[in-house]
Amino acid sequence: SGTSKLEMKGFQNEYESAQIIMTPDYDVRSYSVKLSDLTCGKHTLERENFDLFHEKYIALERDVEGENKHFYNGLSPYVNGDMSPDALLPLNVAIEYGENVVAKGNNQGIYVSVKIPKGQPAGVYTGNFTLNVDGKTTNIPVEVTVWGYEISDETHSRSTWAIMFDNNKYGEANLTKFMEK
Repeated sequence: SGTSKLEMKGFQNEYESAQIIMTPDYDVRSYSVKLSDLTCGKHTLERENFDLFHEKYIALERDVEGENKHFYNGLSPYVNGDMSPDALLPLNVAIEYGENVVAKGNNQGIYVSVKIPKGQPAGVYTGNFTLNVDGKTTNIPVEVTVWGYEISDETHSRSTWAIMFDNNKYGEANLTKFMEK
């Protein structure tokens, strides 16, 4: 019922993403999202540049050990049995296999990704996507800011992750200096 604007900002030739989170007050039998083109004056950011994913969740089955015992990644409370977002399943595949359901009171993330094309004129592109939940539709305002700079196809920098180094032991079971590089 409470609809917020979906906002993304990025450069030409770059992927950006955001999430739609819904928490239904009843068991949802199916949901889908209809994309539309976004416009900025006479320019269009076409719907074909967007991808949709159904977020799948896994149950966390053991407590985090050591100094972070009561916090998952040091950011939020973590309790054995909590559900954590994991895999991103293309929404059309989730619909095909009947996985686009949501249990009452559970969060369901819909991951929205846009590839801003090379040469896309700079500006603020707006429009609406349509969320359909069991036949009831809700317009979701969408705003994508495109900055007037194009990212090169060639990368010359190393990758980085916005995690603390010691968290590698949880995701990779490896806390060696090699993983730090």
